Amino acid sequence: MDPMLKRSILVLAVLMIGYSLAAQSLVERTRTLANSPDLKGGRLAFHVHDLDEDSTIVSFGSDNWMIPASSLKLITAYAAWDILGPDNQFETHIGHTGHISPEGDLMGDLIIKAGGDPSLGAERFAESYASPLPLTQWVIDILKSAGIRSIHGDIVIDESYYDDEVLPDGWTWQDIGNYYAAGSHAFSFMENRSVFHFDSRSEDGSTRIRGMEPSLEGVDIVNLVKGTQTRSDQAYVYCAPFSNRMYIRGEIPQGRKDFQVKVAIPEPAIQFREMLIKDMRKVGIEMHMRNESKEKQLDIIDVQGLETIVSPTLAELLSHMLLKSDNVIAEHMVKQIDKKLGGKGSTSGGLEKIRSWMDAKGVPSAGIVMRDGSGLSRSNSIKAATFFGMLQQLQKEPYAARFKKMLPVAGQSGSMSRVGKGTALQGNLKMKTGYLDRVRSYVGFLEHGGKTYSVVAISNDYNCSASQMRIQLTKLFEQLTR
Repeated sequence: MDPMLKRSILVLAVLMIGYSLAAQSLVERTRTLANSPDLKGGRLAFHVHDLDEDSTIVSFGSDNWMIPASSLKLITAYAAWDILGPDNQFETHIGHTGHISPEGDLMGDLIIKAGGDPSLGAERFAESYASPLPLTQWVIDILKSAGIRSIHGDIVIDESYYDDEVLPDGWTWQDIGNYYAAGSHAFSFMENRSVFHFDSRSEDGSTRIRGMEPSLEGVDIVNLVKGTQTRSDQAYVYCAPFSNRMYIRGEIPQGRKDFQVKVAIPEPAIQFREMLIKDMRKVGIEMHMRNESKEKQLDIIDVQGLETIVSPTLAELLSHMLLKSDNVIAEHMVKQIDKKLGGKGSTSGGLEKIRSWMDAKGVPSAGIVMRDGSGLSRSNSIKAATFFGMLQQLQKEPYAARFKKMLPVAGQSGSMSRVGKGTALQGNLKMKTGYLDRVRSYVGFLEHGGKTYSVVAISNDYNCSASQMRIQLTKLFEQLTR
């Protein structure tokens, strides 16, 4: 045998042995974690696949049904990118009925036709819109440009673009009313959240609300929050969509002059309408309202357009959604998928269409139960094998590299900033994470040694702290780089 060929075969054999030993060590470490006191009575799923060699490194509990938490957003984002397109934009149309007199009197209604834009009026996206002004000021500028000085009619916000079920099934009462569970309205405004400013300096532990941004008109707020020795925001808001009563319970740090708590706006369209009327009056545009009936929203004809407000691209919205784990954007994406494919803009319709899309991609939807698009519902359930199938298919897409740039990166960004910092994982492990009470999940890609691996790690019902479970799973990831 040729000496060079013999040497090559020997080197290859050594590498294969090393690879086999590393894989064996990873399997043993996985089993050790699964049988540890931290997971006694709990469940672990861990699936790692070499996407270049199409070979499975570890498959532990891959067919177990697991609660994914926010890792589910990876599927929502993939579906939205593939179905809607990365350059898709939401549109909000500003117009009016009737006519504008030579004196500047609008003899009709101002019409705002909502188009499902989840970022409308959000400060973080201001630079991505045609105008940097706050939304009320932008609308006022539109009216001034049209020569409108007064409105002899109403301000009607048409929300018929989506259905009126703004919250998915399975969200808990403790979540509903809080900023992260604000829901998906056809007209969403300022991310459907308000910031409450609390004063907790009272010696008896009582607190008072100093102000709100934006203010919630017509909402009866019952403040039961106490100032205690807690170091974090432990206040919870209880308020159903479209409700005019809000209860806030729990604890915030005592002795604070301005402690901020974010809450969900129960009906964004009404709050925006009130803000707009106030700001119009400040600049001398008077309202002479004829009809405030909500039913007018359903029967609007002969609308003359003034301007169309266009959102950031879908790619920008999805990048924020994945990096910050934004539930509101995720739920809008589900409804928009339904609307795009001929539905009424409903959550149930969108979820059904995502399941059909999965089947068409060759990833059987029998391996997933989706109750929402954000992962907030604990009724969501998925097999690690199904996540792996989605990652394997995503890797084949022509836009895979661009999509993966949106994911949080180990040691650098988002919820992965504390994972693998200072190790070989930093900058190379890109994952969508998920966290609920006793749920930790990581789903994404590892690029190491010239290869790409899909990695799925989900732990449910663990007995240790969330940070301890993060450390335990990170040790599994680090083993992949050795």
